[in-house]
Amino acid sequence: MGLGSETTWLHREAGRREAGRSGPPPGIARLPERPRPSAPATRTEIEPIRSLASSRVHRKVILAHASEPEWETQHYFSIERYRLLCTRVLQVARNLKTQVFLMASAIAEEGKTLTTANLAYALSALEGKRTLLLDLDLRRPSLRQLLGAEPAPEEPLFLEYGDWQTHLWLLRPNLHGLIAARPAARPDELLQSEATRLLIEQARHHYDYVLIDSAPLLLAVDTHVLLPMVDHALLVVRADYTPIACTQDALRALGDKALGCVLNDLRKVKYEEYYRAYYR
Repeated sequence: MGLGSETTWLHREAGRREAGRSGPPPGIARLPERPRPSAPATRTEIEPIRSLASSRVHRKVILAHASEPEWETQHYFSIERYRLLCTRVLQVARNLKTQVFLMASAIAEEGKTLTTANLAYALSALEGKRTLLLDLDLRRPSLRQLLGAEPAPEEPLFLEYGDWQTHLWLLRPNLHGLIAARPAARPDELLQSEATRLLIEQARHHYDYVLIDSAPLLLAVDTHVLLPMVDHALLVVRADYTPIACTQDALRALGDKALGCVLNDLRKVKYEEYYRAYYR
């Protein structure tokens, strides 16, 4: 499954008006916003104690293998689309001084985790920015399968342990990962804990960008809990799969945190034939 089209960007003013008319789905209360901590002029370097070879990463994470010339030739179109998404995210980050991005989806199986992983690899490659890939989909964590990480079965979740930095993986230069080893027993309680808030605040001081993989918006309260702690959110939508009403409800739930939608898994993509002619 690859990224198949341009990103649809929303005007922030329109998002604010939409948020004023409606909020999270019935029965889900949005937490109050917390003041955003200012990042220091210089960042403290963290060195993970574990590293992950790119050869272990699933081939669907195409940006993890983009340094291979033959691979880039074979997958040039998908790679360029992810790089375009990365460029637009960087533009927003510069203009709005955004650091923490929540990657969301309305329902399951939309390609959210795969898009998050590819975007993280792209961000860490461009401009040499230090990026943290943070796995907070604690109901069905799947980053460990995509990345080929094998935490010990008895290893505690990084939110259940005092020092999250000891759980970091080095995925590539400038890209670190906090990967959930297993589902959490009570993910909603864990995400509402002080440990989660402190982790995200501290990550701002150590990284240029933080990408958070989260649970589907309409299926669990977890992502709603995270919204006050992040700067902005991207909604991943799977073409010919996600009901329009679900996408609309998810955008209303994100409110003015929504930056736009990433339309994923398109079968026919605009301009693709021109890409093929250009790269022959």
